[in-house]
Amino acid sequence: MDWMAECKRWHDDAVRDLKSEGHTPFMLRIYPLATDDCVVWLEPDGLSDKARKKVRRLSESLPESNPSAVLICSDAWLATDAFWDRYGLQSLDLDKKTKRYTEILNRDYGGTLANVPDYLKSEAVCCNIKGPRLMPFSAITFYHRDSNGIVIDKSIEKNDAIWGLIADWWKQAIQ
Repeated sequence: MDWMAECKRWHDDAVRDLKSEGHTPFMLRIYPLATDDCVVWLEPDGLSDKARKKVRRLSESLPESNPSAVLICSDAWLATDAFWDRYGLQSLDLDKKTKRYTEILNRDYGGTLANVPDYLKSEAVCCNIKGPRLMPFSAITFYHRDSNGIVIDKSIEKNDAIWGLIADWWKQAIQ
């Protein structure tokens, strides 16, 4: 399967939902080995604290099933370049950046971007995919709302992502 194309396809669908509906539901897709079927989980109103706990429990079971890939697509807040610059995180490698980012969120903002000042975060549609045999990939569209509705700011694609919600299950399965 072309995992990057799969991620882009779901991302584009989510952006269309955002423009037409004003929001994007949280979606989790699990792609098992040796089949095209996948488990889909939708939370129409986003990821509540209760749903977030369910996702973490699901994440803990992934080493046993060892899926080919997991895709998450959601409407989210993301730290902006101003956040990364303020805390000197731009030049760090991904592991150090992830660790420091988590420490900063926990220490200064109660563990959530919801508490970060608006000038350090942005709304975005994020679609991320990862798995044991593929390069992690993210398709992200930043946007803001004004009196006319949704305004798309920019879209980016990248081959790294900070995933606090779903652990790298294949690394856990190897240990």
